[in-house]
Amino acid sequence: MVAVFPFGPTYVEPAFGSGFVSIALKPRGGGAAVTTYNASGTASQPITVKGGYVSFYAPSGLYRLEVTRTGGGVKVINVEVAATPATSADQPADSDLTTIAAIDSSSPGVMATDGSGWFSKTYAQLKSALTLAKADVGLSNVDNTSDANKPVSTVTQAALDAKAPLASPAFTGTPTAPTPSVIDSSTSVATTAYTQAVAPFVNAKSVGLKGDGSTDETAAFTAALAAFGAGGGTLHLPMGTYAFSTDATFTVPSNVRLTGVGKNASVLNRTVASTGPLLSFSGTANAVGNRCTRGGMADLKINANSTTGVIVRAKWADHLNFDRVWFYGANDSAVVLENVWDSYFSHCEFEWCSGTNGLKPSVLIMGETSDSSNIIGFNECRWESFSDGALWVSSRQPTSAYTMVTGANPPYGIYLQNCKMETTVLRGYFFMMSADIEVLHVDGMYMAARGLYTGITTGRQLVDLIGASEITFKRIRVRVAGATNPTVKSVFRVFTNAPDIVIEDVVVDAQQALGASTAGSGGGIIEWAGGTPEARVQGVRYKSGQSGTIDFGSGTNPRFPTVASAATITVGRYSQIVNVTGTTGITSITAGDPGQRVTLKFAGALTVTDGGNLALNGNFTTAAGATLTLVCDGTNWNETSRSSN
Repeated sequence: MVAVFPFGPTYVEPAFGSGFVSIALKPRGGGAAVTTYNASGTASQPITVKGGYVSFYAPSGLYRLEVTRTGGGVKVINVEVAATPATSADQPADSDLTTIAAIDSSSPGVMATDGSGWFSKTYAQLKSALTLAKADVGLSNVDNTSDANKPVSTVTQAALDAKAPLASPAFTGTPTAPTPSVIDSSTSVATTAYTQAVAPFVNAKSVGLKGDGSTDETAAFTAALAAFGAGGGTLHLPMGTYAFSTDATFTVPSNVRLTGVGKNASVLNRTVASTGPLLSFSGTANAVGNRCTRGGMADLKINANSTTGVIVRAKWADHLNFDRVWFYGANDSAVVLENVWDSYFSHCEFEWCSGTNGLKPSVLIMGETSDSSNIIGFNECRWESFSDGALWVSSRQPTSAYTMVTGANPPYGIYLQNCKMETTVLRGYFFMMSADIEVLHVDGMYMAARGLYTGITTGRQLVDLIGASEITFKRIRVRVAGATNPTVKSVFRVFTNAPDIVIEDVVVDAQQALGASTAGSGGGIIEWAGGTPEARVQGVRYKSGQSGTIDFGSGTNPRFPTVASAATITVGRYSQIVNVTGTTGITSITAGDPGQRVTLKFAGALTVTDGGNLALNGNFTTAAGATLTLVCDGTNWNETSRSSN
């Protein structure tokens, strides 16, 4: 590199002429010379003397310079060689060097000139001072390309082509997404895991079922039900007919509902006789955690095609709900409930479902050794074309025709509202109950017996209340027809000592007279078959324009009982007119309910004495046919009227 060294005014400028100049470069701090320069050219590097300056080549580094002239020469020391060589062999003007020497070199930056002088700038100042245009860097056309024509690499374009658009994306493969919390109600993507955790809804046709009416769906249906976890969900059966040609029972897990799109649109079709139920909503034991709970069906038809085998059986179950289900064509019971709690049927139909041997009604409700069935409701349901019967409640499974069985833990709490029962092939009874049943409430019912099954030679009762208590039938319309067959003997048969039977607002359209035979003899609306029941009967009548017997039978009629006279007599809580026989005087009557009203009708002469708990308008001496009407305040009986003798 070229080094240029000015000999400033502090040095003696040698008068070069004869002789030679010797320059030695030594490392700063001392040491042997590393390079020797000789003006005569005898050394390895030449020296040029011009305009009072000495020019020579020096290696890069920091050195001390010694100059020696022979013949009384001068020695110059402490001149440092610059690390960066100059770009020219010519020395700059002294004034420039003076300016440069005065510049502060303690801060990082650059030394520059603007044409008028030298100065220093920091890097930040230099950056601010520079003003570059796109032409300065060779990019004059950088903004002349349209956005659509800006270049994208092939690799980048291929990656972009593989992305789905934000608007209506169509994914392929198996896309994944974060699973939201089960309580997330935002618009986040609901993953499979999320829907399975919240309330999985499974389309049956997406998991292998065909619904074509011919494929045996047994294996696919079994697998679909088994796939539900403990949280349950809905197995939805779209429009179609799902055929089952294999004898199988499908166990519906807890919290699982089967749904369709309508009672005649989504059909489960059993085509083979079954040794068990088609569908089982049953637990493994009568214990919390082992019961089948919160399942059910909706908007389906189940066609048994006149095969044997129950359609639905539930045992050790609770909170089942069946909505708009059509049970059809079982040569057996449609539904059997055994130890089932808090379960309801709404807008369901039970059609052509029952046996013919006196053991299989359309719906059978039973208790069980460990517990009872209770709180079972039917709302706006319809029974059609049943033979053995419509609804029976028994403590145990009947084993003899038309005979209910008592036992521990009998069912209780059965409720029907606004239902219909109609048949032309009746062999047995619309309702039957074992003697230990409690709490059956029917409010709003249409019952139509349009003839008994051919071969039945004696009249039948529509409702058989043998021993049951706390039974209510209100707002009942009954139609009896079919003169070519044996007729209905009675609408209600009561054989019990149990309390609280209520029969109210019953209208009978007897198009054929009620009776034990076709001729209609020996029958009526209510048959008191035995015992001394407490029954309130009000508003029981025939349709306008018809007449017939209302009460009959060998048992006590609680509305019009007969009581033998005694010092203290007792009248039933629902007695309306009490026929008193004998001549023994009466001094008191057992207390009744507050507001209870009764009329005593006497068969002969006796005295009813004012006093005790009898508040009379004086003693009353009776004669045959005399009457005394009393009202009870809960303790005393107060006279309201008496007949004149």
